[in-house]
Amino acid sequence: MKQSIIIVVILLIVAALFFGTGQYDEAQPREGDTTTTGLEQNADDGLEQGPAEVVPPSTGRGEQELITIEQVIDGDTIHVHMGGTSSVPVRLIGVDAPETAGPYTERECYGEASAEYLRDLLLGSEVWLETDSSQDRFDVYGRLLAYVYRDDALLVNLDLIESGAAREYTFKGRAYQFQDLFQEAEADARAAKRGLWADGACDL
Repeated sequence: MKQSIIIVVILLIVAALFFGTGQYDEAQPREGDTTTTGLEQNADDGLEQGPAEVVPPSTGRGEQELITIEQVIDGDTIHVHMGGTSSVPVRLIGVDAPETAGPYTERECYGEASAEYLRDLLLGSEVWLETDSSQDRFDVYGRLLAYVYRDDALLVNLDLIESGAAREYTFKGRAYQFQDLFQEAEADARAAKRGLWADGACDL
């Protein structure tokens, strides 16, 4: 009798272990899984913001798939298409371009020229993106914050500043990976009076 009870208990324990294992495999992401099934919450500000693992941080292209440019909004914001996702807005880190005329913005000096310069750089090209661990993944408007590299390895953020199509921008004093480089590029563009720093730039 005691042996029968012991056998039954052992069978119950084995069954519990067997059916309990993997109960949340489908509901919970696995380590290293970069996909997401919904909105992620920013622990700092409580805002729900777009899929938090759209693009993994990187220090170069590596094995990242090239991404298609869908639209250039202005001199520092683009929309891209990533496999399996709808259009994703991307705000370029370290860059502040003049505004173009829109539903919520007024045209600023050199705004249209800056946007046109970025269109010439990107339309017809593919890019890969690099995020920066020193910055939030998304801004308050839900735009992915990233460095944009063209398929020929051109760092677009830097090129915009070097050409004078945009200014260097440090968000709330938070240093970022290429801050020194971008600030030096702006100083050079100012000295050479390129782009928006040129005499008569506001006529554009």
